[in-house]
Amino acid sequence: MWPNGCSAKICGFGYIKLLILSCLFICWGLIVPLSGQDFVPKELVVSIRPPVDIYLLGFQYGFVPLEQLEGTRIWRVRTLRDLIDTLNRLIGDRLRVEFAELNYIFATPEAEQQSMAFVDEDSPPYIHRESPPRFFNQPAYLKIQADQAHGISTGQDIIVAVVDTGTSFTHPALSKRTLLGGWDFVDNDPDPTDEPGRPGDAGYGHGTFISGLITLIAPDAWILPLRALKPSGSGTSFNVARAVRYARDFGAHIINLSLGLTRQTMVVEAAIAYAAEGQVFVVASAGNQNTHELQYPASSRNVTGVAAVNNDDIKASFSNFNERISVSAPGVDIYSVFPGDVFASWSGTSFSAALVAGEAALVKALWPDRGWRFVQNILKLSSEDIYPLNPGYVGRLGAGRINCLSAVQVE
Repeated sequence: MWPNGCSAKICGFGYIKLLILSCLFICWGLIVPLSGQDFVPKELVVSIRPPVDIYLLGFQYGFVPLEQLEGTRIWRVRTLRDLIDTLNRLIGDRLRVEFAELNYIFATPEAEQQSMAFVDEDSPPYIHRESPPRFFNQPAYLKIQADQAHGISTGQDIIVAVVDTGTSFTHPALSKRTLLGGWDFVDNDPDPTDEPGRPGDAGYGHGTFISGLITLIAPDAWILPLRALKPSGSGTSFNVARAVRYARDFGAHIINLSLGLTRQTMVVEAAIAYAAEGQVFVVASAGNQNTHELQYPASSRNVTGVAAVNNDDIKASFSNFNERISVSAPGVDIYSVFPGDVFASWSGTSFSAALVAGEAALVKALWPDRGWRFVQNILKLSSEDIYPLNPGYVGRLGAGRINCLSAVQVE
């Protein structure tokens, strides 16, 4: 029996067609999903070669240009014909098309698992470097020796772009460290506030939580909020690419990408390459599926991928693991800032990545003229060996668990 009770003749032909197209696209370096859940219906991302005119190309292939990625020849377009057929034809036009792909949907690792923050409604008011005690004395903070590192570096004037759900920059813990000039790529306006959305949205507060951790580790760094994800914790590859390019053009030194996808997307990879060319340190979370399959963009060669451990340096039960991981950081029962002038606890590789972004800010402030690979190497060299505690994951949790004090002491 074929799906929905249709005949083998009809459904079988459709399945065979998808199988053939999938094989063709894999040969071209693409993967075509068999599900409509992880891409925007009727949308493609197309990169054209000069001097091709996007409007003439659209007339030929049946699509309408919607938006150009600033500084590039990459466009978001809406198809007027069959999505996969149009994609197939564009990929075949190698003389005029550099690449074409679906407009994929990224998500935070926590949203994928429907993991939500536990809000501490009784959290005491924020007092700089003092309260809440659970924030400034939490095990993760003490484990990586961030407090001791502050005697050497506080991340002075380093700009950390947070590409996420936005930031609640009126929160007392963030109000003095959040830069004007952020952007909302979801609603296309200059207000990147972390919005509540609908009840049960798993992404609400995610960007605020990330920002709080970065300022905890690097209290004199600046947060550049870039909203590319909805309150559900999801956002398009095109908007993520826009945010990454914006961050470099703004002058960010570090970009935090606590989000992921099961496949590489060329538009985001091009944006990350652009950031790397500008010596921007890009950090991303490994993912929360407890699998050897590393999510993208943590798998990118221009990104520092981060796995999660618990406060005893044991691999977190949810954390992905892979030989391409750069370092690990605490990611279990993390306590941070949450919208509504409160705090919350959460677990996930997203928050491990944020701690690494903060550590990178400490190092970058000491070596402002050095590139991102130099910073990455310091983070690796200064990490603590955790493999005696994780014999089943040797070589798949990076160089070890980060140590901020050791990192800022490297000469």
